[in-house]
Amino acid sequence: MQVFDVQLDHTRYFVRSLPFGFKSMVDQSIEFWRLADSNFDRRWCEKRLQFYFYDLTANGEKAMTKMLKVVFSDWGFKVHIGAPGTQESLEGLRIADVLKNRRGHPTVLVALIGYLTQKLEIDLRVVEGDRHGLLKVISPDENWYFSLEKGGERLSTEQVLESMQLGGKTEFLEEVSKERLFVKYLEQIKEEFVLRQDWANSILSLSWILELQPSSLKAIGERAQLYFKLDRKRHCL
Repeated sequence: MQVFDVQLDHTRYFVRSLPFGFKSMVDQSIEFWRLADSNFDRRWCEKRLQFYFYDLTANGEKAMTKMLKVVFSDWGFKVHIGAPGTQESLEGLRIADVLKNRRGHPTVLVALIGYLTQKLEIDLRVVEGDRHGLLKVISPDENWYFSLEKGGERLSTEQVLESMQLGGKTEFLEEVSKERLFVKYLEQIKEEFVLRQDWANSILSLSWILELQPSSLKAIGERAQLYFKLDRKRHCL
């Protein structure tokens, strides 16, 4: 039980950097999986990210359209969401597997693409990234929209408007902060761990959510229930 207690003492590893950008999101994701998975190879992830960045810069790909073509066509990345509770679903969220298999959940692909654009000084925004899979690039002259689900294809105004039609109801394209996107990512991971009855990593996910949203009653309640289930009643409050 001592190992379990040590694993739960994890918030000291959470380093909040301001402003919270895509690089912060990727760095925190790597650190999270280092704690959650004893087989996680942090150094391999960092080297692979460096390789992708240098591959882009070596080819002079600093325009968003060309960069996404490299990511989706040349490197072969694609959006893929496995059925909840399956190994495929967990691999789509685990950053090392996404880098290795070149397929994964939209949230992870957004973070990885955002990490590259931040290093290339491209002003990238996320627009309801988990729902529409849309990215928005801010330029001095005009804003551009790109679809992850369509392999990084640049969308016309008509296609953007079409993507806003969900169930006959028009949705506004609101930008999502990187911090909020990371919270959504942690929530998705937590759901996978709960389905596996991996209570230690479920608590890990919820505690990291509370580092970003300390007043979240939902996360506080869920974590308290898990502590109670594990007979850690002194941690419930």
